Amino acid sequence: GDVDVAEFHRRAEKADHGGEPFQIERFVQAFRAEPHRLFCVPTGTPHGSSAGNVVLEVSATPYLYSLRFYDWLRRDAAGRQRPVHVTHAFENLDTERTGAAVRFELVQSPRVLREGDGWREELLGSLPEMFFQVRRLVMNPGRAIEDDTAGRFHVINVVDGEGVEIEPISGVAHVLTYAETLVIPAGVGTYRMRNLGASRVRVVKSLVR
Repeated sequence: GDVDVAEFHRRAEKADHGGEPFQIERFVQAFRAEPHRLFCVPTGTPHGSSAGNVVLEVSATPYLYSLRFYDWLRRDAAGRQRPVHVTHAFENLDTERTGAAVRFELVQSPRVLREGDGWREELLGSLPEMFFQVRRLVMNPGRAIEDDTAGRFHVINVVDGEGVEIEPISGVAHVLTYAETLVIPAGVGTYRMRNLGASRVRVVKSLVR
């Protein structure tokens, strides 16, 4: 339903200046995180992550950071309430992103883009207002995928399994293990990714559209 943005603003100010806690779920939607689920966070979207989650931050403005509405009155090492950015946060809030569209657009179901014997590539997240896409490569043991940067760099993250070997058509192969990240330059062109382990591997691939 509709959210009272003015009341949200008042409660955020009281928390910042008066140390008054409030239930943030009154004003933003919350979704349960599950392994390998992606949450898209376009500009102007309130967001937060709980313990055990990994944030993949792709930004065109690396000199800027998220603006906090509320920080659960957490304190720093000196015992001071951690700063938030209430005024700037509300100035940048997209108030049109409400209702059922939030679940449908920001918590997307994987869509298969291509597949072969023991492997597939899925689209995890893509929105018109986001300049990048997030995809996932899934490979069974002993399988490999041919890929091509096609003039756009790829950011690769191993999120499940032991690891992969990435071998350019011309160049030195690189081994990437669980939780490691590799940027494949746009000029690499064709490369091959092979599952190195005895179990299925999942690799997140981010690229500019």
